Amino acid sequence: MGTTLDITKTQKNACKIWFALAVPAASQYLTIGATGIPDATENPNAKLVGLTEKGAMLNLQRSFTEEFYDEVKYALERNLDQIGGSIKCEANQVLDPDLISIATVGMGTPLTPTGKKAWTLGESALSFTSVAAIAPTKNDITKFAVFHLYQAYNKADFDMAMSRVDRAKLPLEFIGTAIPTRATTDTFGCYYITT
Repeated sequence: MGTTLDITKTQKNACKIWFALAVPAASQYLTIGATGIPDATENPNAKLVGLTEKGAMLNLQRSFTEEFYDEVKYALERNLDQIGGSIKCEANQVLDPDLISIATVGMGTPLTPTGKKAWTLGESALSFTSVAAIAPTKNDITKFAVFHLYQAYNKADFDMAMSRVDRAKLPLEFIGTAIPTRATTDTFGCYYITT
């Protein structure tokens, strides 16, 4: 038994990152259409991060405390202390107002003056968004891999070059946060592959 050598289980395909999504109810999933776009009825405010430097980096992390005793050389007890997840990318559509607003969360406030798009810079409210990275599978582009963080905020610093030589990009790092009213096994997100 065990995993066989199966090229159809590998993944390499362009990814799209969506934010301002609806949070699905317990035991439900983000509904996507046949082309991998979040359902517009369920997600009327959905926004696309747009072009990225190299797609998305999906991350899950955990930390443990291990208990050691003098008489034994290996840990006898382990406790899971923390879990978390993130979606990272380098966004290229740096002049998109929605992208600038998500990139400056906690330190920028969008304004609507006549004839311009503007943000004041200073402390602002930390707001959260539901974000998902969606990519067609390599073996079947009608099937999708979906990594969804129900509630997240952008932790990355606003760090953008203005240059003749280098293309401008904005780092984004959406950090998932728990929704404590959900089941402990489903507090901050899900990963699924359509079949």
